Amino acid sequence: MRKQLLFFSLLTLTACGQQTQQTSDTSALVSQQQAAQAFSIVKAIDYIPFTFIEDGCYARSLYMSLELAAKGIPSSAHYVTGYLQPTSRVTWSYHVAPLLQLRNSSQEPWVLDPAFEEEPLTRSQWLKKNFAASKNSLVATAASTKTYLRAGSAYFDTSGRVSEFDTEETLAFTPMKDSSGTVVSLNPKPINPSVLIPEFADMPSFLSSDIHSACTVMYDYILRENVDDEDEKVERLLSSTTRLIKSMYSLKKLTRDGVSSYWGTAAKSCTSAMTGYYN
Repeated sequence: MRKQLLFFSLLTLTACGQQTQQTSDTSALVSQQQAAQAFSIVKAIDYIPFTFIEDGCYARSLYMSLELAAKGIPSSAHYVTGYLQPTSRVTWSYHVAPLLQLRNSSQEPWVLDPAFEEEPLTRSQWLKKNFAASKNSLVATAASTKTYLRAGSAYFDTSGRVSEFDTEETLAFTPMKDSSGTVVSLNPKPINPSVLIPEFADMPSFLSSDIHSACTVMYDYILRENVDDEDEKVERLLSSTTRLIKSMYSLKKLTRDGVSSYWGTAAKSCTSAMTGYYN
């Protein structure tokens, strides 16, 4: 609770998988009220396997962005790439979560990532979480780690879809050295502010094939999460998918391009949940 109160007081002042993804850099501008609402929205999600962190961040991020978009809140998908090790048993080649940038504020952007923390994290805190168990040297981390962002409605897909908000990835950190020239810490490089999503109306639409892919991935990973209510959680996932795709359709933020190439029980169930809105 104390962390949450700190978050709101600040607002008033101010591989995860081996999937292939495009490189880009974008940010979304939100009001203080939207930022506070966004965290409440994400914290209320009860159908995503947040405790299964070995893989699936791309699908978790898309669902969180969908929930925000359903309330007219734009977001970015913040990627970090490199040799990431959040725990001693998990390593990633990249990780992604939704990012919110406050409008007219010099404060750091906020990253919403319940796989790490129930409370929101500053961008600097979030980046550090990706290296919590890493034994790499600071020099190696600085040289190999990059960040970029995409509109939150984007996904890892290799379709080549781009938007006016896409830019190149950049090195994540600036090495800080002591008087002897030894690297003693890493400072996150700020996000390039030259390309921003100014309003929700400017946010690119979601693709139905991406939503189907994310649904299929989340369905499968709920079954790996080892929770007592997995059947109920799957049903919540499917009903939420129906609700969200209807919402994106009504908001004119859905591009209906069919479903993904996934097959099996999970894919069939997700197709049924989306029937009538993807074709």
